[in-house]
Amino acid sequence: MKPCQSCGMPLNKDPQGGGTNADGSKNEKYCSYCYQNGAFVGGETTVEEFQEFCRKKMIEHGTPKFFAWLFTRGMKRLERWKSGNSGIWTILIGICAFFFIKWIAPFLIAGCFVFGMR
Repeated sequence: MKPCQSCGMPLNKDPQGGGTNADGSKNEKYCSYCYQNGAFVGGETTVEEFQEFCRKKMIEHGTPKFFAWLFTRGMKRLERWKSGNSGIWTILIGICAFFFIKWIAPFLIAGCFVFGMR
């Protein structure tokens, strides 16, 4: 069950079986609601605007408000919305984790033993 890389809907739930490329062939990454004729439906938008659009559509079709909100939260991690800087953030987080483990964690652990908090 692969999700649409724009909205997150399971592609096996798409009545059209996926979006279409410019040449008319099926697109295997995006659903027919998001991608038609080689372009995103509705043009370029921000992930926040698209989340709100999808949330409203889900509510219109009977999805409870809480679940509509919940289902749209993961969109930022889908391929369409990932920024080109995600690699930089991964590196920075890795560096911070290294310094935490190397320099800060030993002091925290030592403090627990000194103060009897094991």
